[in-house]
Amino acid sequence: MIDSSRLLGAIASQRYGDKLGIQVFGWLRWWGRAGFVERLLISRLILSLNPPRH
Repeated sequence: MIDSSRLLGAIASQRYGDKLGIQVFGWLRWWGRAGFVERLLISRLILSLNPPRH
């Protein structure tokens, strides 16, 4: 059985080139391990940097 995160990393590296693929793979792995609080903080940070336009 193939590890799904490894498969995602392979797809990302093929589609976006090795360097970006590795970054995306690392980000996905970190995101999977990150707790709810970290995700909430980061999504808040992204929203504060890019306020939604009404």
